[in-house]
Amino acid sequence: MGPKKDYLSNVTIIPHNATVEAGRFMPKQEIQQMSFLKNVKERDQEFLIAEIRQAAAAKLMHERAGLALGRHIQNIYNRCESYSGTFRRTMAYLGIKERNAYRYMKAFAGASSQWHENVLNAAIVKGLDFRSADENKPLGKYTEVARLLPAPSRNPDPVEAVRYIEQLEQTYKDRKRAIKEGRVKPKDRSQEADDIQRDPEFLLRQNYRGIKNALQHVPPRQRKRWFEKLVGMSLTNQGVASAVMFSPEAIPEDFNQGPGRPSLPQMVHENVA
Repeated sequence: MGPKKDYLSNVTIIPHNATVEAGRFMPKQEIQQMSFLKNVKERDQEFLIAEIRQAAAAKLMHERAGLALGRHIQNIYNRCESYSGTFRRTMAYLGIKERNAYRYMKAFAGASSQWHENVLNAAIVKGLDFRSADENKPLGKYTEVARLLPAPSRNPDPVEAVRYIEQLEQTYKDRKRAIKEGRVKPKDRSQEADDIQRDPEFLLRQNYRGIKNALQHVPPRQRKRWFEKLVGMSLTNQGVASAVMFSPEAIPEDFNQGPGRPSLPQMVHENVA
């Protein structure tokens, strides 16, 4: 009997363009300067550097696959809105729990709305745990620091993007240490949450989405009357006794798809020395 085949290796081959792209954020020269390689023999250094870059490429593909899944689920959700129960059944067909589907969508919307392509890629390669399903914290634990240290307004080159992510991570660590030592007072999270909940724009967006989702469960022929009754009762609640004329109004993009610009970074085909 011959040696057992390694079937796993056949399905985990990293495309060359992914390795090339990851190399833009993790240059060979930079890895060579790392202190952990000082006592490693030259031939072993070459092997480790090559594997490190392959690992970075795999990580880049893995994390972006999760964001891509969020993008495609969002597209499915948008198209299924007019068909009651279709989104839930589609997710079941794909073997994705509905609550997880919403998490993927929110993580995609949050990350892609906050950072340009190269900043997002640099964060992935550097291993930042930034993905979040919380709309109020689109970058997870880095949200507050990212507000203090905004990312470049344009898409930076890989070197600048890595420099920003490293600075962001160091700022996060410094701030965490300062809070622990009492040199900086953390924000009252309950007060911060109350402020968000009272924000008129936040309330408008949340209630628009709530009514939009509720309408999906109302039979199509009853939706117009249902909505008229809802508006009528709201007018009564506000003390309005006479008829009021309403006009259609444009819907802000983030009311339907979440904050920002939902677009997924694409692979860049470039050669790296």
